[in-house]
Amino acid sequence: MKMTTSPNDPNDPRHQLALFRHSVISSLLHREEDATLQEMMQRKSEMRFDIPGSHRTHVAVETMRGWLRAYRKGGYEALLPKVRNDMGTARAIPQPVADFLCQ
Repeated sequence: MKMTTSPNDPNDPRHQLALFRHSVISSLLHREEDATLQEMMQRKSEMRFDIPGSHRTHVAVETMRGWLRAYRKGGYEALLPKVRNDMGTARAIPQPVADFLCQ
């Protein structure tokens, strides 16, 4: 039996990612610097991060912009990764495509 975790469970990967996203944008939400938002995002995009569940280490300016937009519209809940609508179903490459790729 598969155990599920609550979105408020700190061990839930979705929660960990939302917290990470919030940590990246929090200083952008409450700017106290003279720098513009674009300048701040550019500097953050050059920083290295330990991103939960990812091998990537950088966050793009456009990604931060999307997180800011989502947070302003829907708060913390909007930073939670979306659950796939095909979760639990097998996805396969159609046979003609597989045959083409093998050629």
